[in-house]
Amino acid sequence: MTRDRFLDMLRAIAIVRVVIVHMSGATETLGWPLLAYVAPGMPLVFFVSGSLALASLDPRRESHRSDASFRRDRLRRLLVPYWAFIATIVLIGVAWDLASEWADDSVRWSMVARSIVPLAVPRISPRVGVATGHLWFMSSFLVMTVLAPQMVRLYRRLSWAPAAITGATFAVVQSVEAFAEFELPHELDRLSLFAFCYVAGFWYQDGRALWERSTHVVVAAALAVVAVAYHRVDRAIPNATEPMHALVGAAWLQVLLAARPAIQWVGERCSAVLGRITKRTLTVYLWGWPTTMAASRLARSLSWTGAMRTACIYVAGLGLLAVAVAVFGSFEDQAAGRARVRRIQTEGSLV
Repeated sequence: MTRDRFLDMLRAIAIVRVVIVHMSGATETLGWPLLAYVAPGMPLVFFVSGSLALASLDPRRESHRSDASFRRDRLRRLLVPYWAFIATIVLIGVAWDLASEWADDSVRWSMVARSIVPLAVPRISPRVGVATGHLWFMSSFLVMTVLAPQMVRLYRRLSWAPAAITGATFAVVQSVEAFAEFELPHELDRLSLFAFCYVAGFWYQDGRALWERSTHVVVAAALAVVAVAYHRVDRAIPNATEPMHALVGAAWLQVLLAARPAIQWVGERCSAVLGRITKRTLTVYLWGWPTTMAASRLARSLSWTGAMRTACIYVAGLGLLAVAVAVFGSFEDQAAGRARVRRIQTEGSLV
């Protein structure tokens, strides 16, 4: 099966955007918070994941995989790098506690135990929760990975059903959030949005989401108008409320689909660089925020302000992220089976 460079480009755009937004938020530069309105990353990531899930589970394709094989592979790819990250954060927290003679309470083992399977935002302790707070998407990924085979099967019988079910669920959840006197768990709020993004990827994989360029532009403009109107009422950035997240994410997806030929052309000519980015996407996301926070702490410890502080956060943050990806990227490779493939190829070349 020919690799879809458009999907690779969307994944690369999403992860580069996340890194830039985290750093711009820490330094309040590059137009923050307006930058939050540029191509929200998680809707794109779930859209790509849904598209690839359909490609893997479609029985009409040679690359078809069984439900069990799909779940095992995807959960391994998701959880192995995550566990390596959590274990490292716990070790850092333990070292911090030892240095402070256990006065800082940096690790709470009951919270660590609940983070092994991240059905909620993983926390190590209230003190170092900032190091893992960016992992709010993990529970949605786990649920969609488990449900994907059933969703694909339903899609093959009634192509409109998954989108209708997830869209209706999102509408109900947002209605409850708006009018009820109680709050639903944030995990359900986010899942209702990202599930719809996930099944929207099915439509792309089947070619149903590819329209005339002018149609994509008109739909994007209409969604942008609704987003502006909603913002005048809510005054929230996309990550703060799911309706705004959905509107801005959908509008940008239409823009990117309209530009698909150009984006795919760029992806084909930058395939080597693109391959390096997409192979370590999860590792970059896991470590991008903690390394930014570490760089910010470094600037604060040096009492740097203004341009010096900003430069320190960008330079040190990117440097620390590069080190983290180099050190921990092998876990993502192992989980995806890439290390084994390289080893077999190397052994074969020596024969």
